[in-house]
Amino acid sequence: MMLSELSFREYYHRYVVLEADALTELLKANICISEHDCFVLCSGYIGKNGILSFNVLAVGEDWDSCTKGLENPAMLGTYAPEQVGNLTAKKCSPCRAAREKNEKWIRRYEELTDHKLLETRAESRIDELRNVYYPDIVKAGIMTMKGIREYDMRIRNFNGPFLEGILIEDTPLKNYRKGDLMRTLPYKAGSGCRLLVVFSGELSAKDEQSLDNLIRQGNAKGFGFSQNHGFRN
Repeated sequence: MMLSELSFREYYHRYVVLEADALTELLKANICISEHDCFVLCSGYIGKNGILSFNVLAVGEDWDSCTKGLENPAMLGTYAPEQVGNLTAKKCSPCRAAREKNEKWIRRYEELTDHKLLETRAESRIDELRNVYYPDIVKAGIMTMKGIREYDMRIRNFNGPFLEGILIEDTPLKNYRKGDLMRTLPYKAGSGCRLLVVFSGELSAKDEQSLDNLIRQGNAKGFGFSQNHGFRN
């Protein structure tokens, strides 16, 4: 299986071994690489700029021997998604040394990230809607006369049953402007789910009341992204 075939939550803060071949040459500044070191133990993280990267914890000669470099407290290097997306990948359960090394790295890069944003990264339903390079950007659908049209939204937080975010691209739609705050609900589409914008931009007093009512109902009955809904995991 290629890395690009895995879902976001299968590599974000999780562990994968990649058959990296020549890419291990890029790590020589931090570790001695032999011609047999063709495998790397990696984990996905989101940097302070919102970009997905894969930090290299160790290297090895096969799928099950990626321990070389674990004693080094620093990462051996990082890869961008476009460098490793087409590589063969295998999910793994790392040893304690690898987990401890990675946890320190995660704390370093996410200590200033808003905890509300971090919470949204644990939601499995929106994995397939995430941008490959900027995972906090998802596709959100707007209902039009010609059907649902999807645009990029930068996730901000959950609010009761809603996933809220900022519209980050221009649209030809009159009432939707770049920079608007959008409130979305999930809906089933095939075997997965998509997002539908229910409220956007400045709200009228009537819409504010409707939004507040839906938030209360979501929290009480557990639909959408409300915590009482067992689908958030």
